[in-house]
Amino acid sequence: MKTFWEGWTDTQTADGTVRVTTPTGHTYTTKPFSSLLFPSWNTTTGPPPPSGTTPPRRPGRSLMMPTRGRTRAQNRAARITRERELNALQRQHDRNAKPQPQQHNTAITPEPDCGDDPPPF
Repeated sequence: MKTFWEGWTDTQTADGTVRVTTPTGHTYTTKPFSSLLFPSWNTTTGPPPPSGTTPPRRPGRSLMMPTRGRTRAQNRAARITRERELNALQRQHDRNAKPQPQQHNTAITPEPDCGDDPPPF
């Protein structure tokens, strides 16, 4: 959201701490999770390369935010309709399919000769 709305700024320090400032002036600070797991671990990095100038603010920048072609309800209804169509086609295909003839195993296998041994052989 902060990418498309004006007034949001963020800064990141060498130790990974990020400070986000909202358009209302509130500042939120987050620390990297590694500082909690490894408090004595020094994760500071060198200074970042110099950044370029920030582009000038343009009116209507928030209009660049992508919009949906259909609402979530329309997407859900379309998915349900499509699935019902596919189910109907599958049922029709199953009804029209010719039944396959049943093949019976006509080979008779002889009983194994266990001699006079009682089970379990």
